[in-house]
Amino acid sequence: MALMQHRTGKKAKEVTYLTNKEKIYELVKKGTILANNQKTPDTVGVTAEEISNALGLKRNYVSSLLNELNREQKLIKVNTRPVHFIDKNVFEERTGKNAAENLIYGSFEELFEENSQTKEKDLCNVHLTGQNPFSKFIGFDGSIKYQIEQCKAAVKYPPNGIPILINGQTGTGKSFLAQLMFEYALQNEIIQPEAPFLIFNCAEYANNPELLSANLFGYAKGAFTGAEKDFKGIIEQADGGYLFLDEIHRLPPEGQEKLFLFMDKGIFRRMGESSGWRKASVRFIFATTEKPETFLLDTFSRRIPIVITIPPLKERPIAEKVQLIYIFFKQEALSIKKNLCISKQALRVLVNSDFKGNVGQLKNDIKLACARAYNDYSNKNQARDCIDINLMMLPEHLSHNYITDESISESTISEMLTDDLIIKALQDDSPDVFSLINKKQAETYKIFFNDIVQLSKALQVESNRDAVLDKIAVVIDDFFDYLILGSMRPYAANDTRNIRFDTILAAVHNAFGIIKNKYNLRYYDNVGYKIAGFINQSIEYRYLIDINGYDVKSNKYLENIKRLFPEECGASEKISDFLRTALDISLTPFEIYIITLYLLSMKKSEVPKRPKAVVIAHGFSTASSIANVANHLLGENIFESFDMPIDVRTEEIVKKLKQYMQEVNTSYGIIILVDMGSLEEIYEGLESISDGVIGIINNITTQLALDAGSQILQGLSVEETISKVTGNHRLNYKLIKPTAKKKKAIVTTCITGIGTAMRIKDLMVKSLGEYSNLLEVIPVDYLELKNKGTKAGTLNSFDVIAIIGTKNPDVDFAPYYSLEDIISGKREEEFGKLFKNIIPEDGIMQLNQSIIKYFSLENVLKHITILNPDKILDHAEAAIEILQYELKVKFTNDIKICLYVHVSCLIERLVTKTQIGGLDPELLFNFEKQNKDFIENVKKSFKDIEKLYNVDIPLSEVYFIYLMLEGKL
Repeated sequence: MALMQHRTGKKAKEVTYLTNKEKIYELVKKGTILANNQKTPDTVGVTAEEISNALGLKRNYVSSLLNELNREQKLIKVNTRPVHFIDKNVFEERTGKNAAENLIYGSFEELFEENSQTKEKDLCNVHLTGQNPFSKFIGFDGSIKYQIEQCKAAVKYPPNGIPILINGQTGTGKSFLAQLMFEYALQNEIIQPEAPFLIFNCAEYANNPELLSANLFGYAKGAFTGAEKDFKGIIEQADGGYLFLDEIHRLPPEGQEKLFLFMDKGIFRRMGESSGWRKASVRFIFATTEKPETFLLDTFSRRIPIVITIPPLKERPIAEKVQLIYIFFKQEALSIKKNLCISKQALRVLVNSDFKGNVGQLKNDIKLACARAYNDYSNKNQARDCIDINLMMLPEHLSHNYITDESISESTISEMLTDDLIIKALQDDSPDVFSLINKKQAETYKIFFNDIVQLSKALQVESNRDAVLDKIAVVIDDFFDYLILGSMRPYAANDTRNIRFDTILAAVHNAFGIIKNKYNLRYYDNVGYKIAGFINQSIEYRYLIDINGYDVKSNKYLENIKRLFPEECGASEKISDFLRTALDISLTPFEIYIITLYLLSMKKSEVPKRPKAVVIAHGFSTASSIANVANHLLGENIFESFDMPIDVRTEEIVKKLKQYMQEVNTSYGIIILVDMGSLEEIYEGLESISDGVIGIINNITTQLALDAGSQILQGLSVEETISKVTGNHRLNYKLIKPTAKKKKAIVTTCITGIGTAMRIKDLMVKSLGEYSNLLEVIPVDYLELKNKGTKAGTLNSFDVIAIIGTKNPDVDFAPYYSLEDIISGKREEEFGKLFKNIIPEDGIMQLNQSIIKYFSLENVLKHITILNPDKILDHAEAAIEILQYELKVKFTNDIKICLYVHVSCLIERLVTKTQIGGLDPELLFNFEKQNKDFIENVKKSFKDIEKLYNVDIPLSEVYFIYLMLEGKL
């Protein structure tokens, strides 16, 4: 295309000139008007004679340029008399058919027949189809299962289906899925057999609203210059069928608006019509590569209730990638009528590479590889009946990846794909995808499952149960490590595989937070990490579970386990329910069976009288690997492991250890093996945390773990084990001996001062009743507690088990319970658990009843203020309602309770002229400067209280209300 500057005295203007070839192409494009049921020469395509007359060019010159455009794969050539030319893109979009490779047809009848490539594709997929058209889509019963169910719902919903938006990167299969929706509707007789499926690419009309309207709704004769006859728009053509609007993000806002009326009422007018309405019944499918919220008008998006996303190829399971690769090679084998032999190196690269063009690019790269291999085969003696496709036949960007990216050659895919793949050029030769997966992996599952089944049968004998549970722990730990360490690498933070694991881990953690007290489960971060890793990897390998029938067998053995251990089964089912609700992940019977046995192995009836042992190391799987090897060789589950990030602070290591040591019995001591770091810092952080001796050894190795584990199994104490091991290996170590036990204590605190903290203490002492002598309740100033931690007051002399207050002081030595948590009973079970080893079981039940009695809202208000609590509650409620309105939020019950308590204390302070001290004037100055709207809203809300009690709410009180609401809204 030539561009010239037109120079005049006025501002320069850019003028575009088309070459003759470009003009001819544009005329053919405009002349290609295809309707689903129109197959006659006078409505399809143009001839050289017609273009010659239109442009004033010689016919033979036009004919040569048309043939050039055909060779360039832009135009379809139909050898009729005269020859007709059709725009390839428009033809494929409007009909949903793929044109022949050379774009040349002998007649219009041949053009409109189902082309051979599509037939071959269907034959190639015959092993997947069955009765369901969606089964042609690889992953229809796997990673795309949810999306397929949504598509079915969109098709079936009466009376005319539901509009659906398919989102996904280029090449993920959006158009193919739209075609399958149409086939599904046909198969289920939801639409008539002759119903059309038309494609409309919005990108072609992005900058021309008038052309968009003309093509969508049609036009009347004389509607504009050149409208010499009435024209049916694509909506009218699609009546009774489907219209697939591709690249919907290119549809401008005015274009979206033009569809509103039709989508709502099914009526429209052609361009140029001013009266009367036309009707059509059209089912819509939309597709985009962009995020819908970035381009769709709200009014338009509300008319598309179902939005699905097709994941990119890199996020699809390995088995699905292998199936896709097989299918595409099969198509080529059928096309060239030759058997193909694909090397294992080429397979590994294809499975492990990141295709920016997704499935579409994978298909094209396979086609190119086959073309190269066929050329190489043709130039040789052709003695072999199989064309070899090796690494060098792949496109350069793929073979280069294999050389430069070590992750490909070192990945588990390299272990899985160990054999070359032979594909025969036979239509009835069904692919055996699972034969491509290494037998070693399938064998690992088989051995693990058989071992677990035998061990779970052995659980029937009660006398031998603890020994069996020890073996189950080792077997499951080995298997978990095989899945997690063998298949997971420390992916980038934004990698979907890592995101999925993190999401499952968070859900598992939350699930245990809810159920661990009810089922008396021992839980710490490493347990959650292993279960989440197992679930994450098991999702990838469910095909191995399916093909071997492990789900069916697991159901049978799970029933036996339920009879023996109903509590643990209940816990694993609760985890399953939580994951289904939170993440829409349904655990298989196999997964529930294994998780049940894992929980069971951690909850033996009798804990061995020996020290606990922990391995802590920096890196993705260093600690897990060492602990796994040691446990496996020792034959018992001796070591727990904690894998820590390289840049982790010592405080974080100490925090993890404290959490673990609070969950397990450390009365026989604990040995901690660390790889590096400050022994002094860990030593100081763990003082007085264990009931037994703590031994810490630096510079962990597998040999050291084996040595220490062996001493533990022989019945040696922590001191004896440390002495022997460090003598053998000459290592640094620290011993921490337990000091006299400190009295347990609960701290009460209030953001507004010590007075309220003392009144909360009184309520807590009353709740404890006869057990109040067993632990101390200590009121502490909020700011002192926040700044000094255990060094505040005399806290160093006590073992603080909980903090109760009106705002979290953010200290890590004890859990915090807000006053509203206690009043609402929200964390009742968790709070009661704190007293497990202090108060008898029946005493804890009595304590819970006392807390309900003494910590009712009315009673709390009665104790923390000298004023009439009923009146205060009414006034506080009115002020809080106004504050909600002014802030344009709806407070939760927890926030309301918190505000009731605070406002009641606030009123008392103002009436008694008690001021809050200790606030930095500069802090208040900055607060006032930065939060003028908030201050004004609070003043408005408390206007009636100020007037009623004849007080003025100072800035310090507003500041504390701000602190209470901060982070809760």
